[in-house]
Amino acid sequence: MKNFRTGNFGKVRLTNDEALDIVGMGDINLRTFTGTVWTLKDVIYILGLKTMLIFVGMLDAQGYRVTFEDG
Repeated sequence: MKNFRTGNFGKVRLTNDEALDIVGMGDINLRTFTGTVWTLKDVIYILGLKTMLIFVGMLDAQGYRVTFEDG
């Protein structure tokens, strides 16, 4: 993660009603299956979250186009 900064950025509530702290924020490079590299800005770091989540709304806000198709 680049441009990482720590702080109190709020909380994220999970489906089991557990709330986890957002303790950092920064930029990441994400390589797609086609080899394209996307730079996602202001990605949040959630202490205790065991998997990476990508929000479609965040991609849209940063100018990426998201398309869902039958697989």
